[in-house]
Amino acid sequence: MALPETEYPACPEHEISMVPHAFDTRNASLLQKTVEGFRCPKLECSIVYVEGTLKGFDTLEPSGHLTPYLKSSQQ
Repeated sequence: MALPETEYPACPEHEISMVPHAFDTRNASLLQKTVEGFRCPKLECSIVYVEGTLKGFDTLEPSGHLTPYLKSSQQ
């Protein structure tokens, strides 16, 4: 599902608009050097939305790695 350019995705856990975020890719081997997306404004929440090739919801691990986000019903 493509988002209109003026809308931000909503955090699937908190159902609030996410905020723009640029991800640190220094330790990642990606074809594109920057990864942009959104993260939940609740700082304790690790859910992020990544745009581009990696498009979709992920969980940002403390190590900086992204893992696919699974809803509670999918775990």
